Amino acid sequence: MSTWGHIGQRIRQAREEGGLSLRDLAERMGTSHTTISEWEKGNRSVQFPDLEKLAKLLEKPVQFFLPEWYIDPRNLSPDLATLVSRINQLPHGPIRDKLIQNILDQVDTMSVALGSQEDGAEV
Repeated sequence: MSTWGHIGQRIRQAREEGGLSLRDLAERMGTSHTTISEWEKGNRSVQFPDLEKLAKLLEKPVQFFLPEWYIDPRNLSPDLATLVSRINQLPHGPIRDKLIQNILDQVDTMSVALGSQEDGAEV
């Protein structure tokens, strides 16, 4: 499932849990019911300010709508935020997954090496 499909599914879930129709939510968002429908179907991207507004209206944390892998770069150090932001911009698929796995493998290798260094071994 695409990122937008995941977000749309979660918007629909939260809307239905809140007992709102498409029109009700659209009115509260100040947009059309067609826009809400397109978000829910994953056919239209949701801008982050709109996602924040949805979260508030539907009484859910923003992270509820995002895939588990998503990391908000605003809460990270500048270097790590740049890396995460660039990864988040990549299209989903095997190449992106391989890149993420390679980075994780390198972090694991460095963690082991740094742990060994603390024990008196050289890196």
